[in-house]
Amino acid sequence: MKIRFRKNLEGASVVGVLILLLLIAAAVVVIWLALHGGFGLGKGSGKAEGEGKATESVSVTDSTESADKNNAEPATAEFTELSVVISGDKYLMDGSEYDLEGVIAKIKSYENPNVAISEENGLAENLDQLIERLRTEGISYTDNTAAQSEE
Repeated sequence: MKIRFRKNLEGASVVGVLILLLLIAAAVVVIWLALHGGFGLGKGSGKAEGEGKATESVSVTDSTESADKNNAEPATAEFTELSVVISGDKYLMDGSEYDLEGVIAKIKSYENPNVAISEENGLAENLDQLIERLRTEGISYTDNTAAQSEE
């Protein structure tokens, strides 16, 4: 008795078509996830958004408490806008060159300073040191270096 094995080419083609359809479906899912941020990588380019432009003077109003609450007047605090440019390993302010301690002392000599930081081939380490000192001293600042690097 001879046993013959017959090849079922029709069944093989159905399996091949199913595998092809699964591969196409997987590719569609991957593309959809990539376009809609489904991989957990987040959206955006990673660059800061916004104009990053400082204004000349900012006015902040705060309510003050007085003995007569009906006559409470808003107190206005004016910020002094200062510009600090990081150039190489120096800090430029008001047309003069300073080291870190010098620029902090100069900034602190102003009443309610708000520092706009920019750079011209400045060292990243100097930017980090300046920002850390401004935070430590409680001085408000605006970092315009990210906006400069996009230009």
